[in-house]
Amino acid sequence: MRGRKDGIALMCLVLAFGLFTASVTAVILKNSYSRGSFQVLGAVCEEIIEREPETEQAVVSVLKAYSLGHTVFLEDSRILAYGYEPADFFQTDMIYTEVLAVCGVLAGGILFLAAVFLRDKREKARIQELTDYVEQVNRGRGGILPQRREDAFSKLQDAICKTVTELHQTRDAAVKTRDYFAENLGNIA
Repeated sequence: MRGRKDGIALMCLVLAFGLFTASVTAVILKNSYSRGSFQVLGAVCEEIIEREPETEQAVVSVLKAYSLGHTVFLEDSRILAYGYEPADFFQTDMIYTEVLAVCGVLAGGILFLAAVFLRDKREKARIQELTDYVEQVNRGRGGILPQRREDAFSKLQDAICKTVTELHQTRDAAVKTRDYFAENLGNIA
């Protein structure tokens, strides 16, 4: 069962990292695509106007027809001279991309926190198990601590078991020594 929980925690961490990375990559690629598209559009409009100067007003009116909003974007392009910016042509897609990216980052963060919570809960349970065992040994009811698979607390569990075994051996030796002393004292008396 513990292996399954470890697998789930690891999967949550991997998914969190993947979602975060995908979200950041989506925003970077979308911004890069928007800039590239804006540059191509600017070059096309510039070429049209240079070849056919009388089409300048037609190009400007077509650009105005497709304009969606206003965002400041500094770039050297003829379109900027007419008051257009990259967001004028790609704003709707950018909003959806940014919303999806934020959702991806949030989902990744939630998965990361879930993985951390699961790991913390498992570690606390393991510490409590070892603490309960030590308390049982102190009360004289210590049994054998069940061996678990290797984890971060395996060395501690081994050290506790060795210490408990040495304490039992020391106690048994002390009892034998006391009994031997009492028997010898009885014989002398």
